[in-house]
Amino acid sequence: MDFSYIDKLLQDNHRLKAILLLRDPRGVLSSHINAKNFRLNRADAKSLAEDAEVLCSRMERDIKAAKSLLVLYPTRVKIIQYEDFDDPVRKLKKLYSFINMDAGRLPLKLVSKNHNVAQSSNDRFRDMFSYRTKLDWRTVQMLDSHCRNVILELGLVQYKDEKHLRNVSQSPIIDALPYSLEAHYQPQFGFLFR
Repeated sequence: MDFSYIDKLLQDNHRLKAILLLRDPRGVLSSHINAKNFRLNRADAKSLAEDAEVLCSRMERDIKAAKSLLVLYPTRVKIIQYEDFDDPVRKLKKLYSFINMDAGRLPLKLVSKNHNVAQSSNDRFRDMFSYRTKLDWRTVQMLDSHCRNVILELGLVQYKDEKHLRNVSQSPIIDALPYSLEAHYQPQFGFLFR
C-alpha cells in the first residue's frame, strides 16, 4: 500500500499504528532477480532499469509521506530499516513494544529457527548485504544512479568501483542507519540516536 494512504487510516482509527519498512533497493532488486515467483531477468537491462525506477520512486514517495506522518503522529508512526535487524529477537521485541503487544507472544522459537540466532551478527550483517556478491557491477551502477536519493536517505554507501562493492570487510553503512529502531525522530531535528 502506498504510505500516503495511511493518513486517512490514522485519522479514522486512533489506536492504529503504522510501520514503514525500508530496505536497500540493491537488496530488493537482488531478491527480485533471485525469487522464483518474481519474473525479472538479470540479463534484461531495460527491465532491471524499469524495476529500479518504479521501486525507488515509490520508496521516495513513501519516505516523504512517512516523515510527514511522523510530524502529525509521532507516537503512532515508525520508519524502520531491514538492515537494522542484525539482532532479530531484540529488534522484534522493540517493535512489539511500539505496537503495544506483549513480547511474550513473539514466536521466539520461530524467529530463532528461521533467522539462525546462533549465527554471528557479522554473518547476519553479511547476509543482509548479500547483493554485494550476487549482483553484477553494471546492475549495481544502474541502481546507484536510479536510486541515489534513496540510498543516501538510508545512510548507505554508493560504491566507487567493483572492488569497493566486493570488499565485504568494508561496511556499506555510512555512519549509522537513520531509521534504526534506536533512532528517535524529532520533527525539528530529524532522527537522533539514543
